[in-house]
Amino acid sequence: AMKTVLLLLLVASPVAAQTYEGVEEVPVGTNWIADRTSKQYYPVDCPLAGRVPMVDRLYFATESAVRLRGFARSAECPGPLRLEDEPAPAAQPAPVAVTAAAVPAKNRHLRRGFWFSGGLGYGSLGCDNCGSREGGLSGGIQLGGTLSQKVLLGGGTSGWAKEEGGATLTVGTLVAMVRFYPSSTGGFFLLGGLGVGSIYAKVDGFGEDTETGAGALLGLGWDLRVGKNVSLTPFWNGFAVRTSYDDANVGQIGMSVTVH
Repeated sequence: AMKTVLLLLLVASPVAAQTYEGVEEVPVGTNWIADRTSKQYYPVDCPLAGRVPMVDRLYFATESAVRLRGFARSAECPGPLRLEDEPAPAAQPAPVAVTAAAVPAKNRHLRRGFWFSGGLGYGSLGCDNCGSREGGLSGGIQLGGTLSQKVLLGGGTSGWAKEEGGATLTVGTLVAMVRFYPSSTGGFFLLGGLGVGSIYAKVDGFGEDTETGAGALLGLGWDLRVGKNVSLTPFWNGFAVRTSYDDANVGQIGMSVTVH
């Protein structure tokens, strides 16, 4: 889950950024990166600075300022101290708190640990030999763990249901799935999964029957971050079930709430 980070910036423009080897998107004017947990700091061009987690990263323009706040220079990045060539700390601008709007895109779409998504929408049901499609309520639940910023693994269930004139029909799948984000800093994703599916039919006065077979899911969506670890996710999914005697496919469109 993404944590809101309060960054201490001693530069004039907190949203402008530049890149260094091993370190991505640091504000222009940054010369030192400090780790609030380990209380160590590194030159911005030291590759080891990239190890500092984004949630613990503090940016400084001058070495005197970072040392004044109790941080120690990491011995893994050798180099002379440059205190005598820097302006006095009192001349530095006041620290600036960076809001979510100013945090780099990589922070706004931070994905890690457990994730969950659940939503509802409209579904259109069809089959190989059906002359038309039927509309009904549709939705699903997905959850799992984060493998990387781009890959989420988990499981999910999708369903469609309609009751009319004493007849009830439901179609559902339960699949193992992969959720893939082409951009590590974006919210758009593709998903796919394989597993089992079922078709349930009931007609008043005639009984009921359930068939089970193979199930599959394909879809896409877009996480629109509305909180530090919550997104509204519009989605389109297509899922299908094939049994020994019947088949069904559903195209669904809807909105989910996703917790990262």
